[in-house]
Amino acid sequence: MDIFFQVSALFYITLITVVFFVKKKNNTLENYVYRGVIVVAYIEIILDIASRILNFYMAGHIVTELITKLFICSTITWAMTFTFYVFALSSPKNDGKEMTKEKKRYFTNALLVMVALIIILDAVALLLSINVEVFDTFMIITGGTHQFSYICIGITMIINTYFAIRYSKGIKDRRYLSVHIYTLLVLLGLVAQTFYPRISIHVTIASMITMLIYFTIE
Repeated sequence: MDIFFQVSALFYITLITVVFFVKKKNNTLENYVYRGVIVVAYIEIILDIASRILNFYMAGHIVTELITKLFICSTITWAMTFTFYVFALSSPKNDGKEMTKEKKRYFTNALLVMVALIIILDAVALLLSINVEVFDTFMIITGGTHQFSYICIGITMIINTYFAIRYSKGIKDRRYLSVHIYTLLVLLGLVAQTFYPRISIHVTIASMITMLIYFTIE
């Protein structure tokens, strides 16, 4: 059972979290949303580790299947949360200053819509089938839940790319660097996974992007 990348990601996310909460004190919208991105990244990593451990020691058990599905749901949730971050970054109502009551109300309503969408998508993912092939040191997840997560992630990538093209100040606009790198890494990961299906790409990529955002928040 190989969980080296997951444990490493958890370690680095913890470091970024400590530094972020110690140094980032401005109550800007990006900082508020970034907190959510960090939390979901944590949950995704923990569920991935739990899923792998359970599949190696309790393969086929109903609890194992549930945790594995919840892990897939967490990948959808992170992708949606990242999209909300890009939306907040791109919104004309976000002027980069501290949050006012009016802005809080607007983005709270937008967040409620996003949360409702996440609940619906995760519910669909939970209802679909999932198959796990366990080998000596790795496992391969397939089935409807897994395919559905790829569709959701693909749609969020298209939305993110639209926002980046529509609202960025050019390719050198560092605010959207995470969007460009995320899209590139997912595409490269899909190609790599075609030849090496044992690779678990999204947790590693999501963790890298979560860390990268820290360095691009203004």
